[in-house]
Amino acid sequence: MAREICQREGEKAMIGGAIASLGKTYAIALQATNCRTGEALAREQVEADDKDHVLRAVATAATGMRAKLGESLASIQKLDVRNQVTTTSLEAFQAFALGREQSDLGFALSAIPFFQRATELDPNFASAFQNLGIMYSNAAESGRCAEYLKKAFALVDRVSDRERLEISARYYYQGTGELGKAADAYQLLARTYPREAAPHNSLGVMQSSMGEWEKALPEFQEAVRLDPRFVYGYSNQVSVYSNLGRFDEAKAVAKAAFSQELDFPSIHRFLLRSAYVQGDLVEAEQHIEWLAGKPEEYFSLQLQAANAAAMGQVRRALELLQRGGELTRRRNLPELAARFQALQAQSEALVGNCEAARSQARTAILPEQAPGDTLIAALPLALCGDAAAAQRAADEISRQYPVHTLWNAVYLPSVRAAVELSRNQPQKAVESLQVAASYERAHTSAIYLRGLAFLRLRKGAEGATEFQKILDHKGANWGPYYPLSYLGLARAAASAGDATRSRKAYQDFLALWRDADAELPILKEARREYESLTK
Repeated sequence: MAREICQREGEKAMIGGAIASLGKTYAIALQATNCRTGEALAREQVEADDKDHVLRAVATAATGMRAKLGESLASIQKLDVRNQVTTTSLEAFQAFALGREQSDLGFALSAIPFFQRATELDPNFASAFQNLGIMYSNAAESGRCAEYLKKAFALVDRVSDRERLEISARYYYQGTGELGKAADAYQLLARTYPREAAPHNSLGVMQSSMGEWEKALPEFQEAVRLDPRFVYGYSNQVSVYSNLGRFDEAKAVAKAAFSQELDFPSIHRFLLRSAYVQGDLVEAEQHIEWLAGKPEEYFSLQLQAANAAAMGQVRRALELLQRGGELTRRRNLPELAARFQALQAQSEALVGNCEAARSQARTAILPEQAPGDTLIAALPLALCGDAAAAQRAADEISRQYPVHTLWNAVYLPSVRAAVELSRNQPQKAVESLQVAASYERAHTSAIYLRGLAFLRLRKGAEGATEFQKILDHKGANWGPYYPLSYLGLARAAASAGDATRSRKAYQDFLALWRDADAELPILKEARREYESLTK
């Protein structure tokens, strides 16, 4: 069958092999065969002293075979992957391989038990710890991701140069959050191993987190060019195209993935969000149905809740977030469960239900938590008058992540700005957010808070500019902040004396919230303001 496939694909040769037990030792044999004639092109045989040395022996045989098939010594030395994962335990490697199989298909939660088992079988298996951290990151458990990446980094003196580069890059990216160091490491990886897709994908993810989507897109495209079955390269392109408002291209990328029989949770997650942005509820329902009952269904519930909140249907949003929290607790994902609770607090705070928001947010802050999750929980506390609790949470994260790029540049300034707003110090809030300007394109809350601060300062024109930034990029900003930016624009335009623009923004807000919960405090205020403006 292999020979037939080889002929159909127009390849020149195929390689097969065998491992045979010789008592305590093992014989490893490789043979390259001409697909057309069946003639043996090259053979390589090595012996391993025991089972723990079989993996190394296979790698040695592979290197010898590559040389016999004509690969240059320089290429072999540069691209040799014999120590790609360093472990002396064959059983640990087998568990690792099963985890990679699930990971390569895009199923992070299914991969976690295998990588966990690999670390139990070999407590010094650095790459297993790294991949365990990556899977928790893909499952949106960023705190646990950092925990395992730190364990991997502590073992870098035991691994190959390639592993050291990979582990260090990921550690700087998600362990400490040092994006500059991480970018340098990933760029070095991409240059050293030019046929690898993963470094390009990781560079793109980092650039996306900074709002540099135009830079991220070519990296994701290169990842897919290098490996047409690299699932995350497809889903990340869908996300970036959606953020840029290029929805037809997002769908084309998804279609290309499906044509490769790559159908995985993250692509449906981003397509669901894209459908909501476009108001295509029929397509949205298709992705909801696909995710229903799968381990990653909580992503669907979070997006459904965000869309409900964007339509002013806060009760519906809270119900969906409650379901998401229950689901993540059953999946043993405590950090995600706390995030769903924090999102409930955010939904309440943004519409003026502060008592409920404070109650939810206080218990959504965990002792060890990712910086982004602390931001979600701390903002409702600050906006609803509990500045002390918000500041305590921020201080703890600053202690845990002292050099985290986005925490220091975006998340912490946003918390400080919300605290200053609660203290009626809007000018200090504006000053706090100055450092966020380079990254805020991917962080809607920073723009929204600056708009609120300008409103408090009665700088209507400046406030209108901030809220318009959000409204001009619906693909990137869809969610609870988007409709409230129409209201912010209406108030800012009124403050600037532009009654026509103000009326239009109020009308847009009320039209978007035509099916909103009638009792929301902020909706009642908006209606009164609009009626006063039109008298």
